[in-house]
Amino acid sequence: MEREKKKNDSKTKIQKQEDIRQIFEDFWEWYLKENPIHATLIGDERYDDKLPDISRSHKDELKSKLKEFKAKIKKFRRIPEQEKVNKEVLIWYLDDSLEYLEQDIEDFQIDHISGNHLMIFEIANFQKIDTKERFENFIERIRKFPKLMDDYIENLRIGIERKRTQFRIPVQRCIKQCENILSKNDEELPLWRIAKMAPAEETEYRSRILKSTINESLKPAINKFLEFLKIYNPREKEGISSIPQGEENYLFLIKHHTTLKLSPEEIHRTGLEELREIQEQVKKLAPKINPEAKTIKELMDSVRRDKKNFFSSKDEIVKTYEKTVEQIYGKLEHFFGKLPKSKVIVKPVEEYLEKDAVGAFYYRPSANGDRPGIFYINTYMPEQRPKYEIIALAVHEAVPGHHLQIALAQELDLPQFRRYIDWDAFTEGWGLYAERVADEMDLYQEPIYKLGMFTMQAWRAIRLVVDTGLHHFGWSREKAIEFFSENAGLEDIEVINEVDRYIIWPAQALAYMIGMKKILELRAFAQKKLKDKFSLKLFHDTILSEGGIPLEILDKTFKRKMKSIISIK
Repeated sequence: MEREKKKNDSKTKIQKQEDIRQIFEDFWEWYLKENPIHATLIGDERYDDKLPDISRSHKDELKSKLKEFKAKIKKFRRIPEQEKVNKEVLIWYLDDSLEYLEQDIEDFQIDHISGNHLMIFEIANFQKIDTKERFENFIERIRKFPKLMDDYIENLRIGIERKRTQFRIPVQRCIKQCENILSKNDEELPLWRIAKMAPAEETEYRSRILKSTINESLKPAINKFLEFLKIYNPREKEGISSIPQGEENYLFLIKHHTTLKLSPEEIHRTGLEELREIQEQVKKLAPKINPEAKTIKELMDSVRRDKKNFFSSKDEIVKTYEKTVEQIYGKLEHFFGKLPKSKVIVKPVEEYLEKDAVGAFYYRPSANGDRPGIFYINTYMPEQRPKYEIIALAVHEAVPGHHLQIALAQELDLPQFRRYIDWDAFTEGWGLYAERVADEMDLYQEPIYKLGMFTMQAWRAIRLVVDTGLHHFGWSREKAIEFFSENAGLEDIEVINEVDRYIIWPAQALAYMIGMKKILELRAFAQKKLKDKFSLKLFHDTILSEGGIPLEILDKTFKRKMKSIISIK
């Protein structure tokens, strides 16, 4: 009788595991339907003709569904350890999403980097359009674009009524972008390559359909947005704390992006402390680069004056980064036990975006491996793009940074939401950590490349100071640029674009340094516990074995795994 009871208990546990996995699958299917662009990005083509519903009226439906999933998932208690982590991560995501919807961030979300007005151009970078059916799906997306832009404008109108508006600089940048798009002939738009890529027998058909859709849907919608922006009344101060409920928004966004409970004051102090430590390292390195430099400013001025430290053409930038990524691949196996099957390629940022874009960014590969990961490098004004950042930027965006972590996560045996939903603090923290590991990989073979790494590390420390300065302490854009310029060693174009990015994406820039500090903290924990049995390969594989994850949950999960490893060793 007792044996039969145990057998039934075991069946109950197995059934519960199957049931909870079904909820994970149901959630993921709903998520993809609500986020059709993300679906396209990971290679799921079922929603390639759809755009997201960003209307206010849809928010209540979203809240209801999120609450429904939370109620279902919380019923599960007796489940295996791994499912507990999956459950914990999903509940975090559901709670965070519900709170995000309550914040009404869409009141003032005018964005010159990845704003809704640029959506179609961005999608064209990764949506498949090689067959007639795929081409028609993309065309259908463009036809839905006016409705999305109408909802976008309506959201911003409500923001105006609430006195919750965007700062003037992003508005001005978006106006210029719209004017630039509308001033071009259809054939000059980046979308036109879709017609050029067609088989010979479809070229005339694609050109005709694309041309009519651009002129009937895309350009009128962008023109409508442009006219709206021309009469838009932006806020006078840079930070969101200057608008009603702005301070509450910022405190939420800190937790949303860092996945930790931190105060703006604490983050500001951390930034200043990290910056001082990095500057001490730069002072020690300085004699190897310029023995005559007495201060960091003198060192950086001398480096920036030397033209050989900068590129001469766009083509040189792309080829240099391609070669660098290839060289890094050769060293990975000595520091990482598991490597992703997908590769990463280097591409220049498109012309329509390059003037306003950051220095580099990354797109994940498709789930089925058809499309590799893409490391985008900004080639605008090559004479201002420093060569000494090559290694640090490549390891951050490609390998062993974003591509290794994200592509590997996609191949893990985890529920799909764990594999494909990113968490800024972990993803960007890992990217910044990769810059440090590159030193152990002996990639900074010349002192100036190591200076590039310290420059970028200082840049991320400065973000903690400047972001909180703008959005909590009431700094002006000018003060933020001045602080950045005095401490970063970056070119003016990079500094201005960075500060303007922090204005439109409050708290996002905090994720990098906060995330890296947590990973380094866990590494120190593992080294202390394992002593001479510590393995860097094992540490990396353990950290990456959970895919993307909130830092608060990573801390608990990693320490539990360390206990298991210690007991085995």
